[in-house]
Amino acid sequence: MGCISSRISRSDGNVKSLLMIGLDGAGSTTILYRLVLNKCIDTIPTLGVNQESLSFGGIDYDIWDMGGLDKMRPLWKQYSRATDAYIFVLDAADQERAILAADELESFFDDIDLKSHEIPGDPLLVYANKKDLPDAMTTSEIENMLKLPELPVSNYKIVPCCGKTGENLREGLEWLTDELKQTVTTSDFLT
Repeated sequence: MGCISSRISRSDGNVKSLLMIGLDGAGSTTILYRLVLNKCIDTIPTLGVNQESLSFGGIDYDIWDMGGLDKMRPLWKQYSRATDAYIFVLDAADQERAILAADELESFFDDIDLKSHEIPGDPLLVYANKKDLPDAMTTSEIENMLKLPELPVSNYKIVPCCGKTGENLREGLEWLTDELKQTVTTSDFLT
């Protein structure tokens, strides 16, 4: 799908924008289409942006799945101003690339303009994909490797999942939906 920058603006509360990022091969596109279509489809590395809409838990979402190839990663930050929450997809079974993933996630948050966001930031859901493989890391290993407590996000959750089967994907989206509903309730109370 193409990039339409005028379509991407921080939501007005009716539609929430989710930015889904991760290294190539981590499974973000598989997860996106498992959530939207409820089936596993064959995917190729995303060379641009996949955008899909989804209604879940009383919230309408626009999900922006960014390509994870090396040349695409600098573009992640351009979409950060338009997001209400982040989804980071990690191949939990590839410990060598997990180090690179951690560096890219840290770099992403170092590069984005947090002035456009309310401090301490938006929630982050980490899908620890490929949990069904024998070498999959534990949630505590992932939390330490990604340095999640140090990131400028309001809250985070690691959800071990399997994009191909859909296992635990709803759990992650339920958590994110609850976080966003709390944000709306809190901001309504403060105004």
